[in-house]
Amino acid sequence: MKKSAAKAKTTTLKEEFKKEISQIKDKKESYSIVNFFYKSKNLLFKPTKFLNSIEKETRYQPILRTFVILYLIYFILTLIIGLIFSGSSNIYQIIISFIYAIIVSAILPFLVSGFVYLGVKIFKGKEGFFNVFKPVTYSLVILTIYGLIMLLFSLIVPFNNIFSTDISSLSQDQAIQIWKDYFSQPGAIINLLINLISIIHIFVFMILGISKFQRITKSKASFAIILSAVIALAIIILYAMISYLANPAAFANLPG
Repeated sequence: MKKSAAKAKTTTLKEEFKKEISQIKDKKESYSIVNFFYKSKNLLFKPTKFLNSIEKETRYQPILRTFVILYLIYFILTLIIGLIFSGSSNIYQIIISFIYAIIVSAILPFLVSGFVYLGVKIFKGKEGFFNVFKPVTYSLVILTIYGLIMLLFSLIVPFNNIFSTDISSLSQDQAIQIWKDYFSQPGAIINLLINLISIIHIFVFMILGISKFQRITKSKASFAIILSAVIALAIIILYAMISYLANPAAFANLPG
């Protein structure tokens, strides 16, 4: 009896040890950046499968870390390309820009999630803030991936960016001609198509994610996202109006 009891106890301890080791491995696999890139195929092409795979994620840090690292990769590549083509560099400005990029990438997911959370609560979302933060942050990851794709295409098929031109100071005919010249460039058309695809892709992913993690219908999730965008836009406009009323002189020298 004693031997069988001791054997049973040993077996139980071994099983518990194996279970703990398995949990540690699962956490490492779940939160590693390498594993994320392995799962990125599902993120981009099989959103339902990806959302099912992250259902048990309960921590902010790994999700935020994934976005911050990917965003910084995008920022560094953009910076390197800019330095190559401009031929000039300012170390102080580069350091400040890098610090700013870190701060923005760390704050942006919480800021966007906050607006979406307001919309979700209006449409009776059943879960807490984290279950908005999760799909929103992965949506920003998708946005950054599209940014990398557009960066790659701009190198392969370069084009002149119209947004660096002050159109407001031109006549109507000149402005129309600039737009015609812009869209006559293959690179500009590709860039526009990628932008449109990315907007639709991110919107659909957010609908699926919000619907799943907040346990609301897809139609409610879509309206919550649209409403959150309207709220954010209204706040930006209101801030601009208050800033103008507080200091009109600061806006006097703006173009147009």
